[in-house]
Amino acid sequence: MMLRDSSTEPEFIGDASDTHGELALAAPRRRRRASSFGGREDLGRVYGAAKDLIIKHKLLVLKQFEEADGVKRLTICNLWRIERHPDQSTTAFEYDLETGEWTRATVFDEWPAIPIWPVSVTKKPDYWPTVIRTAIWKALIASGFNDLPKFHNPWPEKVLERHQKRIRAKGYWRCEYTNDWYHKSDRQRLISDKEAKELGLTVPKGHRAEMTPGMMAYSLLAAYTTPAKKKKGKGWLRKDSMEKGARALRAALWEHFLDRDVVSAQLALHRDTLSFASCLDWAVNRRPQLLRVISESRNLLPLLVSIDFKHWHRSDLFSRKLWVRGARKTTPVDRGFYNASESGQHLSGYGRSSRHGFHSFETKAAWRWLSNASMLIVKSWVAYGRDNAVATNLALATSNIQRRIPVVAVVRLIEASPDNRHARDLPRYGVSPVLQQVYRLYLTHAAQLWADEGFKAVRAWAGYPGSNRFSDVVDYLEGEGFAQGLPDKNSTWTSLERRSADWHRRIAIQNMEKQLSGIPEQHWEAAVREVEIDGIACRPLLSSREMAVEGYEMSHCVGGYTPRCIDGRYRVYSLLEPDGTRSTLGLRITRRQVSVEQHRGKYNGPISPLAEAAGRELAVRYRQALGPGKKHHSPRHAPRDEAP
Repeated sequence: MMLRDSSTEPEFIGDASDTHGELALAAPRRRRRASSFGGREDLGRVYGAAKDLIIKHKLLVLKQFEEADGVKRLTICNLWRIERHPDQSTTAFEYDLETGEWTRATVFDEWPAIPIWPVSVTKKPDYWPTVIRTAIWKALIASGFNDLPKFHNPWPEKVLERHQKRIRAKGYWRCEYTNDWYHKSDRQRLISDKEAKELGLTVPKGHRAEMTPGMMAYSLLAAYTTPAKKKKGKGWLRKDSMEKGARALRAALWEHFLDRDVVSAQLALHRDTLSFASCLDWAVNRRPQLLRVISESRNLLPLLVSIDFKHWHRSDLFSRKLWVRGARKTTPVDRGFYNASESGQHLSGYGRSSRHGFHSFETKAAWRWLSNASMLIVKSWVAYGRDNAVATNLALATSNIQRRIPVVAVVRLIEASPDNRHARDLPRYGVSPVLQQVYRLYLTHAAQLWADEGFKAVRAWAGYPGSNRFSDVVDYLEGEGFAQGLPDKNSTWTSLERRSADWHRRIAIQNMEKQLSGIPEQHWEAAVREVEIDGIACRPLLSSREMAVEGYEMSHCVGGYTPRCIDGRYRVYSLLEPDGTRSTLGLRITRRQVSVEQHRGKYNGPISPLAEAAGRELAVRYRQALGPGKKHHSPRHAPRDEAP
């Protein structure tokens, strides 16, 4: 059949099977009276106009695929359009419901969120209500939703303040979107409208309830996306039809429109998430520059995504002239090259973002090492601080190591390096021959282990972020090793680990003895109390004595973190598995960011995968418990009680 097209472009031929969701459309039912909206005619007018737009433009048609002269076109809900050309370039368009014209799109933040990764998600067609809601919201906005006042007859401000204060004091709160009431004692139980009215929650005494624009919008969204309680008739979206359209839409995206080079690059940066909007942005706006970097220096993709896009066109983007300043004071790299928002978006979940940008290197060796390093190493260097001293020390430390060095060992070293800008509580050494020797001993041992026992042994030996052998030895060297002149020319990594284990045991015993010698005991609170995760009991350590006992019983130096717990920068949990195995988890708290800094077994030994997963889940729960806008208070910095 010939698809109707409101644009001025040539018509495209499509097959009837390529249009999904149209059978669910029907003529609008009779107009809802103003009484349906609490007497507000303005709400009824916007509601009716939005519904007319939905029917007129067939906004509930999920997917239409067309092809002509080598150009492939995908139209989503008759509002968003993607075109793939024979040269593999991509263009995108948005339909303006007010002007009735298609316009080029370069920003995709407001496009529907279509899940395309991981594979387990792509097998589910239940995302279609999200797409439909996005289309309906566009119709509401085009109909004047944003111009509606919240209340037609607003309550006096003082009356509203007294009412809100009264219901908050009783522990009640309302979801503005759905207008549902809940109580803080049970956030899962929905309070019925009848009960809310009896409790006096809906309106102040002496005033009448009034429907808001948000409530009107919710009623329109619910009418199309929630199952019918009565017998289905004309106007209802059939679930089977919409799920069929959702499957066809995602299949068309993968088969014809998602740029494979873009998808490959984004998955190389972060395999856990892949955003449809981000893929579209790169394919439409950044593809030529991206392809050039992929062909020339694919391992430097983590650098590319952290560079401001206005510089991507440079042919010398990763040239030595640009990144090595030599006798010059600065290069363009030092002047607005870094883009924190881009870096945080594409490297999120890997390391922690930082406000520090890029700086040009003093020597060629550091840039040569970084530009030839594995992508995982470059990603670690970018995500964990972008410190030139780390790259320089690694370049000089690895220059005379003859064996192949496992990438995982270098990554763990970067994460735990005392020059890492995220290791705020450790001294920074800069370019240091002593630190280079420590790096060399660690990497030489890892290379030998890889050659003798294989990668699996190296990966287990190196540990994971927040729990690796390098950070243990750094703790020891910071504590007493450097002061004793270690490492010396006879040192090996094995000898340093042996000294480190002995020092950790001594520190644990000393901390225990200090607690028992009459020093005043300190206490603090934790945002997450004792909890069980997948059968593992997680108990917070809430006093200096509990910290000392844990360190003594587990033979490690957790007691040394007591000052950070007192200051509210750290929290420690003791984890007990069903089989009796114990481990100690350390959470670093920076403002409202919570991350696993350390998770060790007895004698700083490795932990089980089950304990590791529980520790990560506990960090997520702790972050959620802090909540938006809340800052964790230590006893030292706790707010004063208000006067009665």
